[in-house]
Amino acid sequence: MIRYELRRLLTRAAALAVCCFSLGLVHTPVSAAWTHAQGSNGWTIDWDGGRMQQNAQWMPATTTNAAGGASWAVSGGNLVGSGIGRINNGPGYIDVQAKVIPTKPTVAGALAKAMRKVGPLATGMALVDLAKDLGYAISGSGDSIDFQKADPAVCTVAPCYAWQGTWSGAGTYSTQMAMCNAYSVWSKATAPTGGAYFTATGVHLTDSCRGGLYRKSDNSYIQDSIATAISTRISAAPQPAAYLPSSEQEFIDSIALASGWPTSSNFPKAVVEAIDSGELIPGPVTVTGPSTSQGSKITTTDSSGNVTEKQTVYNYNYSDNRVTFNTSTVTKVNNVVQSTEVKENEKPKDDCEGSNDVRCADLDTPETEVPKSTKNLTYAPEDLGLGGGSCPAPIPVNTSRGNWSIDLAPYCSAVTTYVRPMVILVAMFLAYLIMTGNKPSGD
Repeated sequence: MIRYELRRLLTRAAALAVCCFSLGLVHTPVSAAWTHAQGSNGWTIDWDGGRMQQNAQWMPATTTNAAGGASWAVSGGNLVGSGIGRINNGPGYIDVQAKVIPTKPTVAGALAKAMRKVGPLATGMALVDLAKDLGYAISGSGDSIDFQKADPAVCTVAPCYAWQGTWSGAGTYSTQMAMCNAYSVWSKATAPTGGAYFTATGVHLTDSCRGGLYRKSDNSYIQDSIATAISTRISAAPQPAAYLPSSEQEFIDSIALASGWPTSSNFPKAVVEAIDSGELIPGPVTVTGPSTSQGSKITTTDSSGNVTEKQTVYNYNYSDNRVTFNTSTVTKVNNVVQSTEVKENEKPKDDCEGSNDVRCADLDTPETEVPKSTKNLTYAPEDLGLGGGSCPAPIPVNTSRGNWSIDLAPYCSAVTTYVRPMVILVAMFLAYLIMTGNKPSGD
């Protein structure tokens, strides 16, 4: 039992130490120029990489302040991601805003990749609802996503029409272009040998077709032409949606090659879903914020009644979308400026500077998607030769005066009652030292 308890407690202490060590790896040192900031809702702005993502990956220096949230919206013909981050300037802080304007191919690609991550796809997801708004039906999950697009020849919302041809043998067609194509086939088939036939290239008005005349003898072009009054448009009942096979690339192109961004209200929501899935959406970035902020003010009065004020002012610069600042100390005597002292390259106090604390480790962040694999792991306790976890059996003692046994149960009970709590306390104390980075004095 002694061996079992010791082994179990050491295992607990090791697990606690690993947990505390892992929790410590959340702080990244800040440089003289800020390039990252985090909002209160977890959104992170990476000004260096020109992207904004929702899962915090970078954090400013040990700040407990947080500013407003972030969002995506179509504004001024662009998709704009904007967020506010709060960063320290020494004794206080300022709120700065970053705007990211990505390109359509970048966004479309991120949406398609996200679809493979958030499956199984179902109605109610913004990605699925956006696809529906764009005329697509998507289903499945992972690498087995089925893309279908709505058949443009099927009218699903009134008013709907059909086109009834007026030439010999004509039928009724679901679209005007289908009617024009059918008329072209009839025209070529019935044209005399030395005559001309009509080939449609588009529609004209509501009942006619635009195209060209060709010689039947050699199919050579003659002139542009319009075949008029060759059909009658009639009302038709809306039909259930029908879908044609499509592909991921066709869906991407429907966004990337369109003349503008989708007007669907599900579009910004789908972008957020893509970011939540881990997709980064890079783009040109612009950082703005206040040009100055007030620091401390010290006022003194000498024996002659002269009032001296020393006002600290922080002056911010946003060149190259990095936030830097210097400190000006303006000295006034009786409200008249006497001097202005400027200190360059001021930066917030960095608790990690010169520290070997594991919480200050500068961790690499992969820019590309990390390959993933699934493995089944099994665990079996290691036999260290310390026994099976129970109190040893009584020890027999045989002598010439007789046989008896030594009962170890009282000793096992004493270890469980008194030694076990002490081992737990020592393990907790060691875990605390690992978590806080403290060392016992004299070490």
